[in-house]
Amino acid sequence: MAAADGQLWVGLADNGVDVIDPMGTRTAHIDISHVAGASVTAPGLSAKAAVSSMVQTPDRDVYIGARDGLFRADGNGRQLRHIAWSTKRSPSINVLLLGGDRLWIGARTEGLWSLALSPGADAMPVRPPGTEALAQERVVALQQDTGGRLWLGTPTGLDIYDPETRRIEHVTSSATDDQSLSNDFVSSILVYHDHRVWVGTLGGGLNLVSGRDAQGHLRFRRFGVPEGLPTPDIGTLLQGSDGAIWASTDGGFAVIDPATFAIRKVERADGAAITSYWINSGVLTDHDELVFGGAGGITVVRPRLYRSWDFHPPIVITETRVQGRLVAERPRDALTLRPGENGFAIEFAALDFSAPDRNRYQYRLNGVDETWNDTDATKRVASYTNLSPGHYELHLRGSNRDGVWSANDVVLAVHVRPLWWQTWWAHLAEALAALLAVAAIVRFRTRAL
Repeated sequence: MAAADGQLWVGLADNGVDVIDPMGTRTAHIDISHVAGASVTAPGLSAKAAVSSMVQTPDRDVYIGARDGLFRADGNGRQLRHIAWSTKRSPSINVLLLGGDRLWIGARTEGLWSLALSPGADAMPVRPPGTEALAQERVVALQQDTGGRLWLGTPTGLDIYDPETRRIEHVTSSATDDQSLSNDFVSSILVYHDHRVWVGTLGGGLNLVSGRDAQGHLRFRRFGVPEGLPTPDIGTLLQGSDGAIWASTDGGFAVIDPATFAIRKVERADGAAITSYWINSGVLTDHDELVFGGAGGITVVRPRLYRSWDFHPPIVITETRVQGRLVAERPRDALTLRPGENGFAIEFAALDFSAPDRNRYQYRLNGVDETWNDTDATKRVASYTNLSPGHYELHLRGSNRDGVWSANDVVLAVHVRPLWWQTWWAHLAEALAALLAVAAIVRFRTRAL
């Protein structure tokens, strides 16, 4: 959570909250079970509690959602108390959302709750009317759209709850409908500034709500690994001040241009030291920083400083084979096949070593291929067999890790020399011999008559 004083509150998996200043120094630690000068009165709390979500109210109080329930702390983290519930046992909390004068609470096994934030009131969380119709009591993600509706991500689909009408719409995936939700496990939700809603899933990548069909069912546009995502498992969705959408995954980041829907990967080679990130673990600070929590620490992204990798890698030929035989001297401008040879293989590489497994390649042999042949870093070979004698041009090109192609193709002239009986003069001799044979037959038959 990004606090109003510029500090970062970091929920830990087993030991409360660390408060970190903008320089990265830990200034305080909040133990859920005990704080200096205050004590937790809730019975049965564990000594080390997992913290899953935090929000700060306008009066700078901080609500902390944990496995052991809901807590409220002052802005310094020194005064901490447990929030009593109307049930015998406090629910385990997954996610918190501040909506006006109300705190919305997504529980791990007890569905959706709300808490009135009236000044001076000692209210308890309650179940909002109609939420007993939730298809799943485990709430993983929670967002509110501009119309006041709550979007709830669960392991069995997407629930949309309207507090005014008290109705719930349940949205699930369909294997036979490519415009349905791509996967039922909804892990993250983002309401974009133009009111569009993005939905992240575990196993199904990203979904953008595109409208409704004639029956009123939500329609989605899907984005998966083929469209550029590192993996189909989305952890957290955040929007930077430049409008770009950052999606954390268990394989790095994906940056989505909301205008063109182009997707860029951001992985270790791009400066992301951590590549596996948690669900519901991210925040946008007042300094336009995106903060993501992952396995091993925190990644801070400054979108205004991030630049795509526009290096144009040179392309080199690394190995040449003719008829399967390795050629010791690599050709520079031309490759000549001797009579009887009609096949060759050229291995080539793009000299971008920052993430060579992400480099892409294309090749084309003029006179044989009408379009480019696409390949990746696992098979950087242009191979041809059974070529007819003649002159060809082999074009090679490659990209850097971000898909930027080399500025110039490598062009290799290929000459396939004919056997003696494939030469033009041999064909001419054959034609002359055929003519002479025909003439002789005609003459013979004429004399016979």
